[in-house]
Amino acid sequence: MENVTPHGLSFLDHGGEMGREIRVHDWSSSPLGPLAAWPQSLRTAVGMLVNNQEPRALIWGADLITIHNDSYLRFVRPPLPHGIGAAYPQVSPDLWPALSALVEEARGGRGTFIPDLPVRREGSGETGHFIFCSSPVFDEDDSVAGVQITLVETTTAVESQREIARDRDRLRELLEQSPGFAALLTGPKHEIVFVNEAMRQLLGNRELVGRAAADAIPELEGEGLVAALDDARRTGVAHSERDRRVMLGSGPGSPANERVMDFVYQPVRTADGTVRSIFVIGFDRTEKARAQERVALLQNELIHLSRVSAMGTMASVLAHEVNQPIIAAANFVRGARHALDRRNDVLARSGLVQADESLMRAGATIARIRATVSQSEMRRQESDVATLVRDACSLALIGGADADIAFEFDLPDGLTVLVDRTQIEQVILNIVRNASEAMAGAAERRLRIAAARAGKMIETRFCDSGPGIDPAVLDRLFVPFVTSKSEGMGIGLPVSRTIIEAHGGQLTADNAPGGGAVLRFTLPAAR
Repeated sequence: MENVTPHGLSFLDHGGEMGREIRVHDWSSSPLGPLAAWPQSLRTAVGMLVNNQEPRALIWGADLITIHNDSYLRFVRPPLPHGIGAAYPQVSPDLWPALSALVEEARGGRGTFIPDLPVRREGSGETGHFIFCSSPVFDEDDSVAGVQITLVETTTAVESQREIARDRDRLRELLEQSPGFAALLTGPKHEIVFVNEAMRQLLGNRELVGRAAADAIPELEGEGLVAALDDARRTGVAHSERDRRVMLGSGPGSPANERVMDFVYQPVRTADGTVRSIFVIGFDRTEKARAQERVALLQNELIHLSRVSAMGTMASVLAHEVNQPIIAAANFVRGARHALDRRNDVLARSGLVQADESLMRAGATIARIRATVSQSEMRRQESDVATLVRDACSLALIGGADADIAFEFDLPDGLTVLVDRTQIEQVILNIVRNASEAMAGAAERRLRIAAARAGKMIETRFCDSGPGIDPAVLDRLFVPFVTSKSEGMGIGLPVSRTIIEAHGGQLTADNAPGGGAVLRFTLPAAR
């Protein structure tokens, strides 16, 4: 049967377990006195307490007598049975050291709170976190008679913050170990809040954290990099650069040296989409860039050596090839002179024209050989593939050793590449001479050269009618000083591959199914 609330105790209706316990408890020996004699202010406070679903406790009078509701018991179970009528230090001895100042401040008329106080949960033994809020409770004389304690659980939020902190620490640790430099900048002045070890080493002995980027690293201002930070913050669009050359000092007052860097300015947005920070990450490529420059220098020297070596085979016939058009020109001039003596202007003009053409051929031969031998840096220009191939083949024919080769060209118009013309002619010249030597003694000396577009590349293919490449050599054909010829240094094809790869292409070799060798190289199309 449902208990009937005694007359005058309706404030305990629907008070749950604690409401029943309050009704049956002997209050006569308590500083609060018999239940029926409680003042209206106490009745109202207790009624609001036990009928509330939030975990709450009421501390009344100078003796700190405590009454709490059922929800409070789910989190804080007093060591005394229900804790009714006892002072709060006895009801919650573990919490009292942390809450005593909170209670005293509320008794002075000012409510306050303690955030995220750890509390050992009743039953499970797990620890939860709560905000303990205090507020004064006034009596009929408008004096502070008690203090109401309200618990707001923050366990989920605290655990989330801890997990975020752990993630932040793990990220910080990873960034500290990163081989690339990293920094986090916040605010419109790009205040530095974090830099990793790689960044500290890059910038030397500087005070960085807590300072604006322009103040801590003044070199950035002149490089336009602070303006790029401003743009990234304003637009929210990441800014990235590769192989950026920046003048940086190794410390305060130290002379600036050129550094080569890849980096990204990545805007970091808040939940509402506002850019609050800029995350900077990148790599110092200075040593790698210097090494690449040294390799490029060595490649140019090796290419020059290859050109000189290749031209050695032409030197013996150069005089003959140049001498022929010069002798022809002299004969035409002599004939023109005789014609003038006979006053035959038409015949004289014809002789002079043919002499001029012969001298121009001699000059062109000398100029092209000189360009092939000369040592210079790579200068790329848009070049027609058909013209490159035909000019290199004509150069290969100097001296007549390859004159009996039957060339077959399949070179469509409109195939252009962006290359150093002299270097690519050197590659073609080397391939054609190798094919000529491979076909020596063959019944048929035929070299088919074809070009075609392959996606964004132009492929040029050379197919000869020789015996093919020795399988024992094929896998090592591009290894320096490896050759299948009785004479030769074995550097022509390795250098040729270096040239092609420096242009962004590939050079490969194989044997055709029907016999003969196939060499092909690719180069990026100019358009």
